[in-house]
Amino acid sequence: YLWSYIYMYRFESDIEMRAYPIGEYSHKCKAVAGILLMIMNNLDKRVAQFPDELVTYAGNG
Repeated sequence: YLWSYIYMYRFESDIEMRAYPIGEYSHKCKAVAGILLMIMNNLDKRVAQFPDELVTYAGNG
């Protein structure tokens, strides 16, 4: 079913999307840096199940 997917390759970032160590995020509160770390962990190509499809939370089934 080709029509059930939307591919946006032209919007791919030139910067590698990965989870950086928590100390590398600029933050005033460590909890906020933790939230950013969790989001970036979902976008990390080494961790995500289908990183090009951005299926990060609810699964794909």
